[in-house]
Amino acid sequence: VVIGHFTTPNYPMVWGLIKDFIYLFHMPLFFIISGYLYSGVSGTYLEFFRKKVSRLMFPFCSVALIFFLIKFFAGLVIELQHRVSFESIRMLIVDPVQSYMPLLWFVHALFIVFIMYPILKKYFVYDVFIVLAFIIVNLIFGSDWQVVGGAIKYLPFFAMGAVLRSGIILKYIESYGWCGFVGLSILFLCIVMLAMSDNYIWFFIVGVVGSLSVISVSYIVNTEASEKVKRMMWGLGYYSMSIYLFHTLFESAVRIFFSRLDLLGGIGFWIAAFLAILAGIVFPLMLEKLFFRKNPYSKKYLLGLSS
Repeated sequence: VVIGHFTTPNYPMVWGLIKDFIYLFHMPLFFIISGYLYSGVSGTYLEFFRKKVSRLMFPFCSVALIFFLIKFFAGLVIELQHRVSFESIRMLIVDPVQSYMPLLWFVHALFIVFIMYPILKKYFVYDVFIVLAFIIVNLIFGSDWQVVGGAIKYLPFFAMGAVLRSGIILKYIESYGWCGFVGLSILFLCIVMLAMSDNYIWFFIVGVVGSLSVISVSYIVNTEASEKVKRMMWGLGYYSMSIYLFHTLFESAVRIFFSRLDLLGGIGFWIAAFLAILAGIVFPLMLEKLFFRKNPYSKKYLLGLSS
């Protein structure tokens, strides 16, 4: 995500290929992980709904307000990629991708998926039926719907994550180690190169196989990497919410700095990209570590944590 959100008007072709490759599977992976970690509704549905509002909508609204203020005043003096306007504010609810804060679409869609899924589970019973039903919905009707479009598009991946909880597929991935990772990676590349398509089934298969490749290498890291490497990865995961929500703020600062100095050409682009990605990871991490988790209000309203 941090890599994918660094862009300039004339970025190198290689950078575009890297971004296109990552975008084939990284958002499906996030929804698969969310579905895998979904633990059901404990208590009433209303209590579940309130928890999801606290966990996802509090950060959504808080971050939207913070970036509204930052972009409103910054837009008075510099050119922004996503400016604040009446239309971009309206689109924050209708279709966040078209708003002044496009990255919030994930939180928006995930919230809708969470409130839909328990109802679907009650009537479909088996997760695989939800997967198939919403693949068909996307094939026939698409996902170009206001408000719920993102949720409709990625709900099959969320349900696929729930399917993975059975453990059968993951046991095979874990047992085959490097051979499994190589096999999944080759399969992924073959599907991408031999069957490039806008068809939703292709999108779903590529997303799932690419995600399983990442999960496979995660098992390898967990079993073979040094404790230092594992602690570093766990730390990044621990602060991932802040990194996701605030990385563009620091990436944009680096991009604007290099742009003002006219240093985004040639090797300058790669230096800017490296520094922007580093800043997009380190500074949000430090913000959470030093401030967000220590202040009860930022912990609740920015991170969505109740305790």
